[in-house]
Amino acid sequence: MKTRTMWLMTSLATLALGAACGDKKSGNTPADTAVSETTVNETSVSETSVSETSVNETSVSETSVSETSVNETSVNETSVSETSVNETTVSETETTTTVSCDFNGLTSVFEQFGGDEGGSSYYGFAEGDGEYVRIAFFPPVDGSSPNSPLDGPGDYVIGGNADDLNWRTCTTCVLAARECDPITGDCAKWYYAVSGTIRVTELDYAATSIVGTLEDAKLQEVTIDWEGDLSSAPVNNGKGWCFDSYAFSTKPECVTSADCTEDPARTICDDYNACVECAENADCTADPSKTTCSYGSCVECTTSFECKTAAKPVCGDGTCVASTAECSGDDAYEENDGPTQASSITLATKVSAGICEGTSGDEIDYYLVNTTEVGRLTVAIAWTDDVSIGLRVVDSTGASAGGYGSQWSSTSDSWLYASAPAGRYYVVVSTYDTMSVGNGTAAVPYDFTVNSTPPECATDPDCKDAARPYCNVDAGLCDACKTDLECTVEAPRCVTDESGDRHVCGVSDFCTGDDARENGDDGPKGATPLRVGDSSADAKVCGDYSADSSDEADWYVLTIAAGVNATASLEWQADASDLDLYLLDATLKELDSSEFAVFPAPESIDLKALAAGTYYLVVQSFSGAPTDAVPYTLSVKAAATP
Repeated sequence: MKTRTMWLMTSLATLALGAACGDKKSGNTPADTAVSETTVNETSVSETSVSETSVNETSVSETSVSETSVNETSVNETSVSETSVNETTVSETETTTTVSCDFNGLTSVFEQFGGDEGGSSYYGFAEGDGEYVRIAFFPPVDGSSPNSPLDGPGDYVIGGNADDLNWRTCTTCVLAARECDPITGDCAKWYYAVSGTIRVTELDYAATSIVGTLEDAKLQEVTIDWEGDLSSAPVNNGKGWCFDSYAFSTKPECVTSADCTEDPARTICDDYNACVECAENADCTADPSKTTCSYGSCVECTTSFECKTAAKPVCGDGTCVASTAECSGDDAYEENDGPTQASSITLATKVSAGICEGTSGDEIDYYLVNTTEVGRLTVAIAWTDDVSIGLRVVDSTGASAGGYGSQWSSTSDSWLYASAPAGRYYVVVSTYDTMSVGNGTAAVPYDFTVNSTPPECATDPDCKDAARPYCNVDAGLCDACKTDLECTVEAPRCVTDESGDRHVCGVSDFCTGDDARENGDDGPKGATPLRVGDSSADAKVCGDYSADSSDEADWYVLTIAAGVNATASLEWQADASDLDLYLLDATLKELDSSEFAVFPAPESIDLKALAAGTYYLVVQSFSGAPTDAVPYTLSVKAAATP
């Protein structure tokens, strides 16, 4: 499947909030909120995407690959080395993939399972080490069955056929990760199982319950082409990870609180079928110093804003504690590690300070600024060291102050609140780089300034300049356009200007060898007319969601009469490219898309049951063609009468 659903996560430690596991292949771990899927238009896979060393181009004749058994299998034209079933020739010999046990097992503190017969995944997460193991079952990639192999209790062999030796094509799969970033969910090291057994003793999809053991599993270090075709490839001289007997279970601990009898401190059955100390703050009455329920336990605090003394200003593991001196060469604003120690600053005055690198978020700088009237509140921060610094602005309770901004940038960041009420605001500066930078002692210098100016507008009538008649309420600024509909054939796209603050009409011109309709057909005003029975001629498009060309698109306008029953079909030949087709109404509201279609081409959208009117078909390249234009054919055909 080509859908890539990215599971957002803010911290591996907060995964105990629970979440269903997706049933597609992806790189990121599940979210820390129940079933929080954010769909990112395609690439093969869900929850988040694999490499171009494909098992499908291997020639294996009358042979067996022990621990990755491939017996008398013919897989088109390529080969199998002693560390990979990819790109190797095997002929009437036996080849063994040798995996060293550099790492052994994993102690999971949180487990989850989700999916159905069409695909499922189990996750086991270690505590604080950025490690997890995933046991997954997928339908065959050739479409021979809509179901995965997991159909009940039993033994499921790992690496039992050529397809199962590659993450891109496997149906019975075990993947593990190390050095995972708790902020982004990205992992530095990947390990894929080439042998072993998944022994399932209990399975209940409806209850998201699976019980079993992972036995004699050998995982070799691999790279995975998460941004491409999802293929896995062994790392030369890579390490190995062994699971001799890893027990897993997501069977509910309880159904009602009456089931919670073993531990007198955990007598409440929560929404995730776990016995806990508390489910809400009202349950925390035993200790007057711990009145807040957090993840099933009664604690003193969940944020530093609940710590009321300067002596203990920091909330750490549910308890208010003293700040720790972690930096050498820190700034003159220290100690300002909690709200009660926040340093007061003045609007429009540059603050030069420093923060420790590599301190896992323990070192946080708080600054307090007061505003006296409604204003367009902005914060701009910059630094020179190659570390990730985060910027937040919160109100006096610690809640987000509204507005928007980026986080964890490389050298600069900004934050904007278009119509900030008068009041107290905290600027919070933090860093996360323990796994890649620093030893927790060196202070990283940074500068920032807080400004407050009156917003230009709150509604469109406030914008008196005819060149900028539309109010961007989020930014408090007057813009030249709100959508592509306000633009022209010469400048068909509503884009941000060089400042990044205002929207103007412009072009998206990143393709090499594009078609003759560029750049006018990049928006609705220059859309190419199509009728039922028409096909596009000499059409080309480029684009990649991770490149500057992500906004490249070809627009077509279609007038539909009442009762029309037709299909729009998109075809192309470039196997590495992934094109998508979208259907929009006259207001540019998306009605349908082919983003969940089977990859590769063709892709189609059913046009039946549409009301009479004007519609747009938009062709966009999701991946594989960042600059080189890909030829395609878009056709609209009347559906066959049953």
